[in-house]
Amino acid sequence: MRLFLLVTIIMLFRSNVVVNLLGNLRAGGDTRFVFLIDTGYMWFVCLPLAFMFSMVFHLPVFWVILMPALEDVLKEISALKRFFSGNSKRYHSPAVFFTGAVEFTIDAKFSACKM
Repeated sequence: MRLFLLVTIIMLFRSNVVVNLLGNLRAGGDTRFVFLIDTGYMWFVCLPLAFMFSMVFHLPVFWVILMPALEDVLKEISALKRFFSGNSKRYHSPAVFFTGAVEFTIDAKFSACKM
C-alpha cells in the first residue's frame, strides 16, 4: 500500500513537470535549458542515487524508488524558476508558423497568409 501511494505521488509530480512546465518551455523555444535539466538531473542525480541506495546502502525498494523521485522535484523547481524569471521567452510577436507551403504570420494588429 505504501508503494502504491508513493508511485501515485511521484506520477503527480512527473505529469506536472512534463506537461505544464517542460512542455511550455520547449514550446517557447527554450529547448537547450530543458535538455540540460532533463539529462543532467537524470544522469547526475537520479541514477547515482538509485545505485547508491540499492547497492551501497542496501535499502528497501520503497527508498530506492523514493530518492530518484527527487529528480522530478528538482526539475520542477528549476523549470518554475526559469519560467517565472522571464528568460524562457524567446519568441515575441509576430509569431510565424510554417505549415507545409503556407506561412501564417500572426500579430496583435493583423493576420496575413502568404502562399
